[in-house]
Amino acid sequence: MSWGFNRISCFAAQFSDASLWHIFYDGTRWSGWQSLGGAIYSAPSAVSWGANRLDVFARGSDNAMYWISWDGRNWGGWMRVGGSLTSAPGCAAFGAGRIQCFTRGADGGLWQAWLENGQWFGWQSLGGVISSAPSAVAWSGEQIHVLHAARRPRRCTISTIVAGAGAAGKIWAK
Repeated sequence: MSWGFNRISCFAAQFSDASLWHIFYDGTRWSGWQSLGGAIYSAPSAVSWGANRLDVFARGSDNAMYWISWDGRNWGGWMRVGGSLTSAPGCAAFGAGRIQCFTRGADGGLWQAWLENGQWFGWQSLGGVISSAPSAVAWSGEQIHVLHAARRPRRCTISTIVAGAGAAGKIWAK
């Protein structure tokens, strides 16, 4: 994850103590591993919507999504976003202060929540039945591609979603 000139961050879940770990490159060398704590039970999803800004998401012990952010100086505390996740989240930043996250919900379908200017919206079902954690990438300003495996027939599906539009903005592509 790149969040500025010569800045790269990597994140890992350490399942032995359910914590998130972080290491970064500053253009000349790698830092040591740093624990960011938490009680996470999935792989993390990290995004950056600007220089010196990092947002990291993961499924917590209660199956809700949790979020921690870096403001260029300090890590904030873990915040509960909610939801009923059965997979790791897949998130994408699509502008300053704008993030959209996707997950497999308790019903096996694709679900979304999004952040705009500090306020969370969702959770909303996008339907379908998926069999993997989704991955998301933003492109072309207001479009997000979500990649996930479909249960039947076995195939990989890419969903194009209009960012922030809610369930009404979904466009399914195969």
